[in-house]
Amino acid sequence: MSQQLSHHVIFRRLRLRLRLRLRLRLWLIAAIALLGLPVQAAPLTLAVADLPVSAPVLVASAEGYFAAEGLALNIIHCVNGKHCLQHLLDGEAQFVTVAETPIVLSSFDRSNFSIIATFARSTTSNKLAVRTDRGIRSPADLAGKRIGIVQGTSGHYFTDTFLAYNGIDQASVVMVPTAQNDLVPDLASGKLDAAGSFEPFGYQARRALGNKVQFLKNPMIFDETFHLVAAKSMIGAHDADMLKLLRAIARANRLIKDAPQRVRAILGKQLKSTPELIDAVWPDYRYELSLEQSLLTSLEGLARWAKREGLVENPQLPNYLDFVYAKPLQALDRYSVTLVQ
Repeated sequence: MSQQLSHHVIFRRLRLRLRLRLRLRLWLIAAIALLGLPVQAAPLTLAVADLPVSAPVLVASAEGYFAAEGLALNIIHCVNGKHCLQHLLDGEAQFVTVAETPIVLSSFDRSNFSIIATFARSTTSNKLAVRTDRGIRSPADLAGKRIGIVQGTSGHYFTDTFLAYNGIDQASVVMVPTAQNDLVPDLASGKLDAAGSFEPFGYQARRALGNKVQFLKNPMIFDETFHLVAAKSMIGAHDADMLKLLRAIARANRLIKDAPQRVRAILGKQLKSTPELIDAVWPDYRYELSLEQSLLTSLEGLARWAKREGLVENPQLPNYLDFVYAKPLQALDRYSVTLVQ
């Protein structure tokens, strides 16, 4: 009898301890909520293009700004935005950084993603590099030459636009689909006579070829934009996380304005690049969070180009209002959203 009583007492004490632990945990959660302290969320994945254009996102990660917002983020590093977007389409990432061209090309077949902010733009990052020893001094000299492009990227669109602006029939040149990391080696080896892409391509081409390369004058008719894109499954259920992401990026933007030299050092470390490279490409970019009406015009123009060039099979033009979700950015700064929805 006494042994049964002893077991009963022990069981009651265990239950009491469990209740006390549960109450303590609930009190701690309530205290955190009342004090406004960030609560560590379940890990999400952000795929980032390892390019200078991604500076605000890379800096926010390096300086712990995402963690300070209570975000547990896994970071996937990509060679370009096209590869980043593929991670989202494959279900491997919830957020990505990507330019408008891959967004448009994917939008004809997939609608499971939304732009939540533009965070960088440039009219000078894309460059057309040509080998001077192939007799190329002007756009007219490109006739009959082999031009390397990375299909489905902003460099591809820029190169096509450059040719059209200068009145060069695409049929008069040979467009050579090339992997991003092969552009400079193939240009240096002579497999290509010219190549069009975004920085740091231009800097790397000059370093590899010296006085054998020059850059044809950029007409600056293409304003490339880089965006933070979210999987549609995040909308509504994870608006708070999107706001935290944007707050961290806005904080990085302030650091870019207030301490550019420090940011260049951080970016160089993140990209494993030399100070000379970062200094050379830094003036090409403007970093600011926005969602502008002009974004829709740009996406629609790219969509018409994609159809004309036979890059997509679906004949129906997407409605790009369906690919923008402005609520988190409006919550952060309503004046940064001029897009009418």
